Amino acid sequence: MIIARALENLISNSLKYSKENSKVTVKLSEEKINGTIYGVFSIYNIPKGFLSEVEIDKLFKRLYKNDVARSKGGSGLGLAICQEIVKCHNEFINVHRINDGIEFLIGLVAIR
Repeated sequence: MIIARALENLISNSLKYSKENSKVTVKLSEEKINGTIYGVFSIYNIPKGFLSEVEIDKLFKRLYKNDVARSKGGSGLGLAICQEIVKCHNEFINVHRINDGIEFLIGLVAIR
């Protein structure tokens, strides 16, 4: 399974489900976590609707669609597939709230 598919899915979802006239920010950084150096790919967007902490916790669940707009298209599998791809590579993916937006992070072990 290719990490590029997970990254593409996160970018695509962020663009599709962002609040109108808002920005999607993509960053790549290097972070040391528990003694391991990771390349961390982050995507930040402001969703169309408010997401509670409970909803954020469910985003990687298979078939989960948090709002009516999402139920009109897609299968609800995209983020679950992203998570599986990342796990197959023994890397990490998570999501958290920052102010009005959400940030997805994928950590990939840096090869030197």
